[in-house]
Amino acid sequence: MVSADVSAVRAILLVLLGTVFFIGVSAAEQRPNVIFWMADDAMHVFDDAPVLPPGVRVNAANMPEHEALRADSGIFTRAYAGSPKCAPARFNILTMKYCSRSASLVEGSHHALVQSGEAPDARVPVDNMCKLTPGTAHETLPAVLRDNGYETIHSGKWHLLPGDRVWELDYAEVERSIMDAGFTRVGGAYAGNVPGPDEWWKASAHYQDPANRFSHNMEWQLGEALRHVDGALGQGKPFFLYLAPTLPNNYVDYREALFEYDPGMTPAGLLRPEELYPSGMPPRQTVWDRALEQAGSEAKAAAGSYAGHIWLDDALGAFTRHLESLGELDNTVLVVTTDHGMTAKGQLYEGGVRVFNFVRYPAWFGGGRRVEDVLVANVDLGATLLEHLGIAPEYEIDGVSFLGRVAPPPPPPSSSASLGQGRARLVTEVANDRAVYDLASGIKYVSRSWLNTHETKDPREYPYFQDVEQVYDLRADPAEQHNLAYCADAPALLRSLREEVCAFDARMALPGAPNVEGRCPGVAFAAGEFRRADCAAAGGAPVGLTLGAIESDVKKKWVQYTDESGKAYWQNTKTGVTTYEEPAVIAEKGPIDEEQEEVAIEAARDAPAALPPLPPAMTLTAATPVTTLTSPAAEDSTKAAASVTAQASPATDETAVTNQASPPVAEDTAEEDLWAQYTDEVTGNAFWYNSATGESTWDRPSEGGAQSDQAAAALLAERKAAKKMQGLAAAAAAAASPVTVATEEEKVEQDDWAQYTDEVTGNAYWYNARTGESTWDKPAGAGLLQ
Repeated sequence: MVSADVSAVRAILLVLLGTVFFIGVSAAEQRPNVIFWMADDAMHVFDDAPVLPPGVRVNAANMPEHEALRADSGIFTRAYAGSPKCAPARFNILTMKYCSRSASLVEGSHHALVQSGEAPDARVPVDNMCKLTPGTAHETLPAVLRDNGYETIHSGKWHLLPGDRVWELDYAEVERSIMDAGFTRVGGAYAGNVPGPDEWWKASAHYQDPANRFSHNMEWQLGEALRHVDGALGQGKPFFLYLAPTLPNNYVDYREALFEYDPGMTPAGLLRPEELYPSGMPPRQTVWDRALEQAGSEAKAAAGSYAGHIWLDDALGAFTRHLESLGELDNTVLVVTTDHGMTAKGQLYEGGVRVFNFVRYPAWFGGGRRVEDVLVANVDLGATLLEHLGIAPEYEIDGVSFLGRVAPPPPPPSSSASLGQGRARLVTEVANDRAVYDLASGIKYVSRSWLNTHETKDPREYPYFQDVEQVYDLRADPAEQHNLAYCADAPALLRSLREEVCAFDARMALPGAPNVEGRCPGVAFAAGEFRRADCAAAGGAPVGLTLGAIESDVKKKWVQYTDESGKAYWQNTKTGVTTYEEPAVIAEKGPIDEEQEEVAIEAARDAPAALPPLPPAMTLTAATPVTTLTSPAAEDSTKAAASVTAQASPATDETAVTNQASPPVAEDTAEEDLWAQYTDEVTGNAFWYNSATGESTWDRPSEGGAQSDQAAAALLAERKAAKKMQGLAAAAAAAASPVTVATEEEKVEQDDWAQYTDEVTGNAYWYNARTGESTWDKPAGAGLLQ
């Protein structure tokens, strides 16, 4: 360790050198230092975090150093990643381009995917395809700044080398690859994620030796960053530092990282104590002590959300104190963010694309100022910085400057143009999927065109995850629980949102990619014509019934909804209980039993996510399906959607009530001919609907030719109904008092029950073809069909 006296002398020398360098240079000409601090998989624990779906919680350690810096910064409350995954987000922030423009699509695995048919027309890479390649590595923010007199520094996780076996390269090769991307100084670099216990086989022979292995090492990453910052300032140069800590990524056990790996064990080799640059961070033992105190158990403390967050927080505090000791903090644009959201990582929901982002730079912000009237993406950070510096990049970027939204911005040198005002509408992407968010209307559109995008994940927190098109009103439904895409009043809005995606794809088109120019006739954004209150039941929705929320505040316990008849009812967001009585009336009956509430919450957490069920003693009839999708995948989604014909409600004290969706009524439909023709209100095309199976198709069914499809659709309907009823029944049973299953009049004949096997769990369940009722418990009596 270097003594405090030596550190003080070093600081004085750096200040003197800087003073000599800037003699005769006016304050207006002094260019700021720039730091992009981007954590890896950090939880959004601040007060501008996106609203979480029911049952989702964030458990993470406090980060007092982040909070203190944030209070002295400008806070972007609507900050986004261009893509909700690790490598794409790094590509975004360093190139100021969307991942769609990654040359690795053309030069590498993109063609293989298209040729194999796995990702037809795929223009956007998944995580391990969005990389910097030799042909375009110079098109980066650090390269632009390097060419304009900045020292450009990298430390931490890189993750932009082609391929996934990045640890086959030796450390010197990794450093050279990073410098090829525009960095003049590299230290403390990690080629990619810290390998997990079962991943070292991917590494080179050097790392196969346990003596040469490593884990998270925040002191080394920060120390190397400080070494090069001090070196740049010693040369009298402004610096750009991209510090991307490997923390708090959760692939490894943090207790092992803290105590079983020596601070000298690094990807660059085993370093002697005198080779480690002082980081100023607290001892590792204190990290563990605080994690254990906050987490309450060793298992939780060893997770990235506790020990990882605390270790990361210590590093930020040590770094800002170092800059302050040099007198450079106020002359530094310090951006603190993370790569993507964690509650829906890899998804285009708010929990995946929303990030925390705050910027400390007194020339732009007063401390604690919240910027809420503009959307800020990670591709925009570099664009704003370059406008501030008066530098124009020599390649096309996707970033949009928001310099005009920060005050008081100094005028850009040699420019009289008006300052950038940021975005009011933003596109985010992952693989071939897109999302469009319009800030003014609160409307968000999600388009899914590659069903394998999400690695077969189907998060139950989002009921409409499988819908090919989704529309959410984030002002009323910030947790994205109610898909409005199939509402009767949505077609005009859908057309304009599709055109927005089409125009985006046209801009992103790469050489050799399918030509999308000319496919977008240009339709004006139609949110103003979209009357949310008119969104009642919609047959195209996957659960058969879609209720539009007309008033929602997730911070309150009770949320109001409207049924198809226009009558209001309420749901308790904590317990899942629904009622037609005013919540105030319920409150007068006495407090809800807390233990009963917790039981209901646990039951709901284990159940498939769904819209609030209707209160007791109500029945809804679904509207005619309005099918708006034209692709084969969309048709499959529509078939599955239309085939669900029953939805259960919580039982009353007397009877169990089943809400049953009725199919469209066709004129003169003969009993032996169950197919009827309808007209799609959006496209004007004809489609056919089978009133027995709930199946929809664009092709005219041949006589007797759809029997196998009908059987499959019926089985799908039964399975979905069974899964849905399981979840609703579990939540209702936990929240309600004991009830009688059914009255004698509502009991059905035993021979109407048939046994099936759930394709997801492999468990048996029973389905009543006459009533649409499903159950996991074998009904009493004999005569059941197999």
